[in-house]
Amino acid sequence: MSSLLPGFEYDIFISYRHKDNKGGHWVTAFVTALKEELDATFKEEVSIYFDENPHDGLLEMHDVDKSLKGKLKCLIFIPIISRTYCDPSSFAWTHEFLAFREQAKTDSIGLDVELADGNVASRVLPIQIHELNPGDLHLFEKENGGPLRAISFIFKSLGVNRPLTPADSRAESSNKTLYRDQINKTANAVDRIMLALQSGKLELPEEASVAATRHDERWTVQWFWTELIRRNVFRAFFVYLVVALASRQMAIILANVTHLPEQTTHILDLILVGLFPVAMIMAWLYEASPQGFIRTSSPESSENPYKPAQKKPLTGNVMITLLSIVVIFQFTYFYVTQNNSNQVYDTEQSIAVLPFENRSADKSDEYFADGLTDEIIEHLSIIGDLHVINRQSIQEYRGKEISYKKIARELSVSNILTGSVRRSGDLIKITATLIECSTNKYLWGATFQRTTRDIMSVQSEIAQSIATVLKVRINELEKAKLVRWPTQNPTAYDYYIKGRTLYYLYQSNSNDVAIDQFKMAISLDPTYALAWAGLGDAYSQMHSRFGREVSWIDSSIMAGTKAIQLDSTSSAAYKALANAYNNAKKYDTAFTLLKKAVQLNPTNGQAVGNLGTSYLFKGDLPEALRWEKKAAGLNPKNAIPFEISGMIYRLLGDLPHAESWLKKSLDLNATTYWDTYENLAYC
Repeated sequence: MSSLLPGFEYDIFISYRHKDNKGGHWVTAFVTALKEELDATFKEEVSIYFDENPHDGLLEMHDVDKSLKGKLKCLIFIPIISRTYCDPSSFAWTHEFLAFREQAKTDSIGLDVELADGNVASRVLPIQIHELNPGDLHLFEKENGGPLRAISFIFKSLGVNRPLTPADSRAESSNKTLYRDQINKTANAVDRIMLALQSGKLELPEEASVAATRHDERWTVQWFWTELIRRNVFRAFFVYLVVALASRQMAIILANVTHLPEQTTHILDLILVGLFPVAMIMAWLYEASPQGFIRTSSPESSENPYKPAQKKPLTGNVMITLLSIVVIFQFTYFYVTQNNSNQVYDTEQSIAVLPFENRSADKSDEYFADGLTDEIIEHLSIIGDLHVINRQSIQEYRGKEISYKKIARELSVSNILTGSVRRSGDLIKITATLIECSTNKYLWGATFQRTTRDIMSVQSEIAQSIATVLKVRINELEKAKLVRWPTQNPTAYDYYIKGRTLYYLYQSNSNDVAIDQFKMAISLDPTYALAWAGLGDAYSQMHSRFGREVSWIDSSIMAGTKAIQLDSTSSAAYKALANAYNNAKKYDTAFTLLKKAVQLNPTNGQAVGNLGTSYLFKGDLPEALRWEKKAAGLNPKNAIPFEISGMIYRLLGDLPHAESWLKKSLDLNATTYWDTYENLAYC
């Protein structure tokens, strides 16, 4: 197939390392998609040279340079820049990329072409599918004679650097690119270069020249920007935005005063969003004139005597000023009339359990101290009138010498429990001390001497002693839960707490070992409900966090169901099964299970946070906010509930609160959650 220009073999030459086309055949799929896009862009047939032969169709006795010389005689050279492409030992690098550059410098066109808008573009059009290391980037820029300017097909997120695929969404990638858009961008770049080459090298008929000139004048970025200004679209956009914001906040104020249903503001949001594109299209197409409304593209528009504010009714400076005053007044209303405090719970009856210190000679007993800490937290959480900080928020204080007052201030608690564990054979010594933080006053302390057979009674004794000292009421149901042993087998208990400690590391290898520990506990006591719940959590994490096969979710559902069958009063069991159903995308079932988990244990931090998110997905913003604020109280070191609370405040129109909660989220984690910055920007 010949080129669109005489004297050239192909229009486009695709150069790549063949190892980049193995497995998923990314390059082949890219070429297929590009051909389809070029067919929709060009009236003529665009010829592409793309060799799928892993040995480039050349044998040892062939002359490589002369064999490729004819094929390299093309208009545009597209190298697929990958981790492996920039390599002097690479066939594609030496005999294609470098060879084309040298050949193009001396042919009738030259390596660079002047585009219709006056800019200069290279006939080398790189497609980049990986971020390059500094050495490879330096090699490319050295041989290319300038910086790498490529069309990016890179999917990037935390720890990920791979080619972009059609299945990837914009939100998942930090580059915010879509595969379809990048294909279109590539075809448009080819179109601009080909148009420049054709207009510079071929004598077009007069009608074709005029059409090409009009094509250059219209539908360029510069033309589009100029038209947006001329047609006063920006003025209309700003007024619509202010009117929409004022209308929404007024609806919220009226809803609070008149107790209108929450759906009222939701319906208004849908109306405002739906009318926005209509308003912008009308602003683009029409304007007011002495003769009435006329098309902005008509000859009469150029003779319209009206000023910009008259061409777009209700967009004058006076109207904008009045609307701005209304918005400022509404913001003042939200700021003055609503409590601006982030305090989400009463700290009077609250406690944080710091990680117990392992004082055993065997440092491998660290897991036992961690497991005992978790069990004490779980037992204290049974007491409904006592606010207990979740385990996730206390981990950063391990082994650090920080004043109790500072810890209490950061966690918003009034009491702290510390302790240590010393294990020697079958004997275990546990010490626990309760401190009132504001005065560093010693409230209670005890030492427990136990064997492995009766160790499970310690958590209950500590919890009941703390409740007595703090004068917290324990009802009969809570008392029954406190004294009940989850298992009668001490070895099974040991396996369970080791499994939980490993699970909370949230790492693939440790999760595999945690599964083994939970299975060992179950083999010793098949009725151990908490071990089944832990197994369900670990199974669920295999797919949701570590990307293993989806069949792990089925195993998680089976384990969580078994846990509930064994103990229908276990909040941990319902939470584990809810996670499995959420990962299986059965959200209504998961929602019901989460409500039950929170009902059984209102201080189950993970269940509370997940329930808040479920309410958010259902569109019930007040309930979602209530539970997310509670989750923030249970996990004051976790940025997620603060972020979600801020987002909900923003959706409710309470921007001062939204900003405050989002900033708190960034204080806790400023690097991982990019959408926190996005929500703050919307505020």
